[in-house]
Amino acid sequence: MYHCPMSGCAWESVSCDRYVPHLRRMHDPFNGFKCIHNCGRQMTSLQSLQKHMKCCPKNKEMRNSTRSIEIINQTVSFSRNANKSAYNSNNSFCDPTNSRENDNLDSKMSESNSKNIITSKNLNNSVLKLTTEWLSDSTLPRKVAFKMSRDIKLNIIQPLNDLINLAHSTLLMSKECKELLISILQTYDCPTEYSFRKELKRRELFEDPIFFTINDGSFSENVLSNTSAGTDRIEGVLMPVKFMLKKYMQADGVMNQILASLKLSSNGIIRSLIGGSIWQERTACMCDKIVVPINIYFDDFCTGDTASCHSRSTSICAIYLSVPCLPGYLLARLSNILIVGFIRSQDRKRSSNDITLCTLVELLIELEQEGIEINHNGTVMRVFFVLGFVLGDNLGMNGILDYVESFRANFFCRVCKRMRVQTETDVIEYPTCFRNIPSYDRDVQLDIISKTGIKGPSILNRIPSYHVTHNFVFDIMHDLLEGVCVYDIQHILHYIIYEKCYISLSEFNARKNFYGDQNSGNLVHDIQERNVKIKNIKCTASEMKTLVTFLPLILGPLVPQTDEVWQITCALVKIVHICLLREITFDLINELRSLITFHHNLYIKLFRDCDCDAFRSKTQRNEAILSSEQ
Repeated sequence: MYHCPMSGCAWESVSCDRYVPHLRRMHDPFNGFKCIHNCGRQMTSLQSLQKHMKCCPKNKEMRNSTRSIEIINQTVSFSRNANKSAYNSNNSFCDPTNSRENDNLDSKMSESNSKNIITSKNLNNSVLKLTTEWLSDSTLPRKVAFKMSRDIKLNIIQPLNDLINLAHSTLLMSKECKELLISILQTYDCPTEYSFRKELKRRELFEDPIFFTINDGSFSENVLSNTSAGTDRIEGVLMPVKFMLKKYMQADGVMNQILASLKLSSNGIIRSLIGGSIWQERTACMCDKIVVPINIYFDDFCTGDTASCHSRSTSICAIYLSVPCLPGYLLARLSNILIVGFIRSQDRKRSSNDITLCTLVELLIELEQEGIEINHNGTVMRVFFVLGFVLGDNLGMNGILDYVESFRANFFCRVCKRMRVQTETDVIEYPTCFRNIPSYDRDVQLDIISKTGIKGPSILNRIPSYHVTHNFVFDIMHDLLEGVCVYDIQHILHYIIYEKCYISLSEFNARKNFYGDQNSGNLVHDIQERNVKIKNIKCTASEMKTLVTFLPLILGPLVPQTDEVWQITCALVKIVHICLLREITFDLINELRSLITFHHNLYIKLFRDCDCDAFRSKTQRNEAILSSEQ
């Protein structure tokens, strides 16, 4: 059995090959990674550790000793079988020690049978693990996963049985060895989907999802001018969230990481919503309990061809769950994101949130008030889960929280009540306009969407410690990387290439490729002249992040530092870097606030495309450029 040499870690495994994945998931030490063979070496990276473990002297000694023990056991087993055959063939030979020898052989046979049971159990576990890994592969159909298991039995297990029988018939293998191997190989079962799920349930590794009814609506079909009425039952799927959370929290090292993250920072650094004042106010009455925050994320995806005209009919709204207090290097991994449920996107839009989210809200209330019993290091503790934020893109969050879903509305913002025409020229925040519970209640009673931006009271407000006005979270990918950065970059490139001629477009692409290829794979394609002229640059969020990161290296030596466009470029780079930090201080928050004010003032002064008139003139200019090119 191998044990993790990291201090305070209780991880253990029968294979050293699982050590490196364990380190990737649970440890990120600054002082290096220790060898699992306790040879005293310490590596600075996991790659160096993997190379060292292959050639570690203690590893070689362990392998040699294991090989020697196997050879000795095989020799002893062969000699015992030969002696037993000799005794059985010579019945006239009588010795008082014969009975003791038989007793010893019987005890050895019982020991061999117990080892046979253990080996068969391990093989059965390996079959389940292998099938589970195949089913978890999103590119592999479920039927193919079970077919591969049948193919293994037909093309590998059966030939091995024939080979064992041949070895026994040619006296190359004893009868006991043959029976042992065949009995082990016979435990390899080809599970059907039904038997596989049944076995997982028996081991408490699986629970069936819950199908809940959203609506029993009537519909009509017109077939050959004959109208027939029927019932279109709308259902959603809710996963066994309690079961999933319990198994997830009891996994190796997860609870230790969460408990360590729940402690408030002593140096004023904010690493998650735990360090924020809103969370502390919401959980002030639960200070004597173990309270773990959870975030719920809504996102739509298509199960078919996204370019098809019928792609909307296959669109599904998926609901995910994550624990936001985990360290950043763990939070971003898919293994730490749990699936909560699925609803067809069209069904969610046709029905109100009060109907589609009712089952989910009842579950969240139960998790907050009753919690879950979790076995942590032999101690049973009750953990309560409180909803932190509802996440998603801007359109999705507005729809889930029952705000208006048009960003051209008078009051489109989820956080404040500034009018759209005011936000086009705002350079600072107005705390007096922030939405709060009293103003939200007044707007709900007013019931005028054009004056409030609220479609109706949100069902999420039924959760005791949650209110939609506490949902101070933004979509940084669309707001910043695919929003502000795109607007800035297209103006900056047009200015430095065509207005000031600091650099040519070909030289800019060459410098971009030089710095980007060496440091990142998410590099934007070469920018075309037409896109720079009409100020219309398209790229993904990761490509924009890479471009902004290396923008000071690309343009810094060529643009004067006193140029105001260069100053807005530097402000943009600082804003992006601060917003993407995994931890932040109050001083950085104040600096970010002043940077945003400086950036917005310069943007309005230099580019003048914030109001609607400027937007229309820009559109007309782009159309004139396109018509002249044609």
